[in-house]
Amino acid sequence: MPTAKEAFNLIPWSSFGRKTRISELARSIIPVGSFDVAPPISEALTTVRAGTAEHETHLMNVVGTAFQAGRGKLLTCWHVCQALDVKGGNAYIETRSQLENGDVVSIRRRIITKLNFIDPRHDAGNPNIDVGILICPAVATKTHPYDAPVVRWGRSQDVGVGDRVLIGGYPLGRDMFLGTETNRGIVQPSFYDGVISAIIPALNSRETRLLQISTVALGDRRLCSTLHRCRCGRNRRPHGDGRRKSDAEADDRRALGFRP
Repeated sequence: MPTAKEAFNLIPWSSFGRKTRISELARSIIPVGSFDVAPPISEALTTVRAGTAEHETHLMNVVGTAFQAGRGKLLTCWHVCQALDVKGGNAYIETRSQLENGDVVSIRRRIITKLNFIDPRHDAGNPNIDVGILICPAVATKTHPYDAPVVRWGRSQDVGVGDRVLIGGYPLGRDMFLGTETNRGIVQPSFYDGVISAIIPALNSRETRLLQISTVALGDRRLCSTLHRCRCGRNRRPHGDGRRKSDAEADDRRALGFRP
């Protein structure tokens, strides 16, 4: 039987856990946002090591979640695109890599443009479909790896009411990664189990089909729906129990022990 010291030496302290299908998917789910203090940057990218004072100083204000749809092309919501200061140069994506020496680094790349969704049914924009594309240089080097594989899309034709789904993203933004006294600043998506509780078909060619997902909200047993937009503050529809979304998010933070 190993001694306590030997057993402790076997613990993978710096590991993110074994690889799973979901952990691999997480690499394709990218936070997008801005910075209160512009990160030291050259050639549109920078690397910061986790666990340093500099890392927390330059922690991203996450305003939304994007999916790696193609090399340097990220799919997100159009209202997230609108919340990003692309013209002002303060709009970034962030990827995480673990180097050979074990260091965890956050790599920030500047977003250079945003594109609105063009509905193929009309060959024109459609404000009823909240979709946009972000373009970001995806240059990878040995010191600045780009560990964000292109996501594999499923078929919505195969989805039915009652199917179990997994929801991934950055629901509390930067606060999610500063809520503890230790282990701070590791930016990664969180996942939540849910069920497709209804499928709402389009009634005309200007609408899209909606998948209503019921899930347990973070830190609470309240049911919510993905019909509510993500956390950039543009849409304050009532949350699952009739409260405003901003109030519900505040309760979520308190439930996790976040300071006001």
